[in-house]
Amino acid sequence: MEFLNLLFFFQRAKFFAPSTRGQHATVRSALLHRSDQMAVQTIGKSIASYKSRMRGWIAFMVMGICVGGVLSATPEDMLMFIALFRNGFSAQKYVQAVRWMYIYLGCPLSWESEKVTKVLTGAKKDTLARGGRRPRRALRWDLLKRLVKHAQVRGEFVQAAAYVIAANFLLRCKDELIGMDFSQLTFDTLAVPVTVTLALASRKNMPYGTTLKRRCICEHHSSLCPYHIFSRLCTATRRSMHGRIFTMSYGSFLNVFRAHLAALDVEGSQEYDGKAFRRGTAQEMVASGSGLAEILTAAQWRSAAFALYLDKADVEEEAVFAALDSLSDDEDQDPLGPPATVPTPIVAPDVPDRKKRRTRESNPGVLDQGELDSDAAGVLRQMQMFD
Repeated sequence: MEFLNLLFFFQRAKFFAPSTRGQHATVRSALLHRSDQMAVQTIGKSIASYKSRMRGWIAFMVMGICVGGVLSATPEDMLMFIALFRNGFSAQKYVQAVRWMYIYLGCPLSWESEKVTKVLTGAKKDTLARGGRRPRRALRWDLLKRLVKHAQVRGEFVQAAAYVIAANFLLRCKDELIGMDFSQLTFDTLAVPVTVTLALASRKNMPYGTTLKRRCICEHHSSLCPYHIFSRLCTATRRSMHGRIFTMSYGSFLNVFRAHLAALDVEGSQEYDGKAFRRGTAQEMVASGSGLAEILTAAQWRSAAFALYLDKADVEEEAVFAALDSLSDDEDQDPLGPPATVPTPIVAPDVPDRKKRRTRESNPGVLDQGELDSDAAGVLRQMQMFD
């Protein structure tokens, strides 16, 4: 993997001393390699993004204007790097990737300083003041019902089903909704009310798989029932329950989703993304009286940040949804309206699955230039030499 090769290059230069050669060198090398693989799992599916950001950092450090080196940067070097970005939140992500690289390679964080922290904070505030951050739109269930009805009237039953499933199971649309197969579903007709269980081979922070169980909610939201939506889809499309449920790409799904919102005269329709379903359902749960622990359990969010929230009874909604967005990596809040009765989803225990999650390699030509000044974007294009 190209990302690992880049890290191993620095590690070999730094750590592989003559003392490691000898009769135990093979065992030592194998164990170190395994520990490296474990460390990389800490960034999971974000590996492609981290790779791109690290390449950007390396390109900046070889420009010739910095005092330190790639692995020995000074606070001034980091301040100059941060100053390249128009978007303070993007700058924070790049700095986070650099910090991870330093820690992984055992290098001292020579560039960290109180001023760097303050500059990052100020950059994010400046971005918000300029309106430089896209609004986080949430698809509340009143709008979701209108959206589902609109799609069904147009005969787009598959798209309507995708809306219902994404909202009920709080799925990451790009990685978990698109490509879903009927074989992942188990229906329990003996339960009261009846339930459907979705098995995922892997999901963020759960590489060995998990299950999500939802019960029938026809009593309160018949058009949004996660149990009956599948039989209704098969009836409407005259197909059996086998094979892939959705055949469209994530891009197509998102384009149709936004087109439907625009047709319903929804303000900011182009600002909605795949996360809108997760945000909307989470907000519905808050409005119906669900606690933070229930929300986190329903969506299987696991984070040290959320562990802190679990100990606080007076946690603010904005903090919850900000943390929610920071943990969702597959896509790019409205005031809470009158609550509707939304049953808290039932979550089944994790089911082990030995299928390993595949990481996605980024296109070497995609260098995340959108948030950078034109001069810096030109520098990043030089990163082709690291491929």
